[in-house]
Amino acid sequence: MIDPQLDGRVAVVTGANHGLGAAIVNALASQGAKVFITYCLLDCPYSEDELEEAQRAGMGGDSLYRAMRQQSGEVVLNDIHSRGDIAVAHEFDLGDADNITKLFDLCES
Repeated sequence: MIDPQLDGRVAVVTGANHGLGAAIVNALASQGAKVFITYCLLDCPYSEDELEEAQRAGMGGDSLYRAMRQQSGEVVLNDIHSRGDIAVAHEFDLGDADNITKLFDLCES
């Protein structure tokens, strides 16, 4: 169970532009947390047409997984905002140590 005393607290969730990360963000926001969504768009071996087709078909597999990873955090952010919850999204490659400091600086602001 999620701690119901999250109201007004800030939660940072990485990899939150799809899948489990997005589900976690939605759960935290619904409990009153202000959520900072991070994600990293990596190079993809599929063309844009192949990714769109994978999403249309909705079938599992590598192409659908990669298509979901390519979506911006804005998709999740818009869903949260539509419910009146508070969230911010920003793309970060957290493999770069300099971005970790930037991430927390943005969270504090």
